[in-house]
Amino acid sequence: MLKPWDAKSAMQNADKTPVGEPATSKAAAKITGAVTGTVSAQVASMVAMAEQDCLAQQWAELRRDIDQALARVDAGSVGYCNICGDRITEGHLAAHPGTSFCAACAG
Repeated sequence: MLKPWDAKSAMQNADKTPVGEPATSKAAAKITGAVTGTVSAQVASMVAMAEQDCLAQQWAELRRDIDQALARVDAGSVGYCNICGDRITEGHLAAHPGTSFCAACAG
């Protein structure tokens, strides 16, 4: 990737090259590459921050679900659907350990 000082040098030297010379297109390519590289780095940084925020939210939701499941264990209501009151099957609990809904209500 072209460094900012290389882009500055390319811009300063671009007007010293006669029009139509290959060096002009090389200088333009360097400038374009520098700008594109900077924008790409900024976009990559923004994407990384968004991914971190999303992961933090997912972990917070998981922690909340775990805390609620532990509260149901303490209350003795684990294994029963919060909507219909039916027993949650072992298979459904195995697949979704923190669930508070039977398969029919979770549907």
